[in-house]
Amino acid sequence: MPEMLAFAASPAFLPSLPKSAIAPRAARERSHADPVARIAVFAGNAAKAGKISVDGFASVWEPCLASKQHRSTRSPLTLRVLEAMEARLPEPRGLAVQNIAVVNSKGGVGKTTTTICLAGALVDIGRRVLLVDLDPQASASVWLGAPSDGSELLEILLERDRDPIPTIRRLPMGLDLIPGGLLLTQFEAQTAQRPARDSLLRQALKRLPAERWDYIFVDTPGSFGILALNALAAADYFLIPVEAATLSIEPLVTLFQTIEETRDALNPALKCAGVLACRLKLGARNPFQIMDLLQEHFGDCLFRHYVRHNVNVAEAPAHNTYIAAYMRTSIGAADHRRVAEEFEMRVAADSTGRKVANA
Repeated sequence: MPEMLAFAASPAFLPSLPKSAIAPRAARERSHADPVARIAVFAGNAAKAGKISVDGFASVWEPCLASKQHRSTRSPLTLRVLEAMEARLPEPRGLAVQNIAVVNSKGGVGKTTTTICLAGALVDIGRRVLLVDLDPQASASVWLGAPSDGSELLEILLERDRDPIPTIRRLPMGLDLIPGGLLLTQFEAQTAQRPARDSLLRQALKRLPAERWDYIFVDTPGSFGILALNALAAADYFLIPVEAATLSIEPLVTLFQTIEETRDALNPALKCAGVLACRLKLGARNPFQIMDLLQEHFGDCLFRHYVRHNVNVAEAPAHNTYIAAYMRTSIGAADHRRVAEEFEMRVAADSTGRKVANA
């Protein structure tokens, strides 16, 4: 590993993640191919969201098995589905809310796509997620059908006694959102003479009820400025999406150096959730050459799973939803689901006692 990037895989940045924590992809694909397992996943998500109970699911499922005569007892197949359903319900995290800053100093690399689709995949498995759109371009807010001028979020950042709760929009697919907008461009000028202006987002997030969400994702601007610094200062973890099709290592080197400086100055507890390769085109020539290059530079900080190029992901914004809600059976939904599983493994491994040493 080049000395320049040695810190990227240092214990200060990396959660402790056992190599055996992630099940082989083939095994997961077999489970998703099982129709009973797929029904159980659907019903499990519905039950987790409080939309249907186990008994309610059985009452719906049973008549489908006996179209002519309803049986008073549950059939073996119903019992199998219910067992699978209960087994696949995610366990409550039982952990404090985790703040995740999704950053990249370059635009157009899939940052907003990753933020929305990963947050959506976590919602899909029963997690409670709030998304804060800190980007003045408000791509995430527009994607999710909640455009804004950013005035409410700007006021939350500038006014210490402003309650953030009324600004939160509960979206139909179960995701919560604080929308951003163009007025966030005024943040830098309005805080130029203000002390600790790089910690204003952290102060604002502390005014939220910590027990209400499992994760708070912050989508940051495509350029690295004061808003991105605020996101890193408020974060427990940072996540870097990179476009695998046109990768350049040099900007990532600079980004990691900037993050290291921010960590040392503002947030010593900041850790790397991972570098995620996105839009990987398996049909291209030598598609895994870029993955090998990322592995060489970032080691265990690189997600073992990647997100393949999928046209359905590009279609999801037109429907104002994330890929798992738009087309659950698509490649994009499957890839983000696997990334969500690995993401939870990384965060849980760090948050349940295997503490990461500071550099």
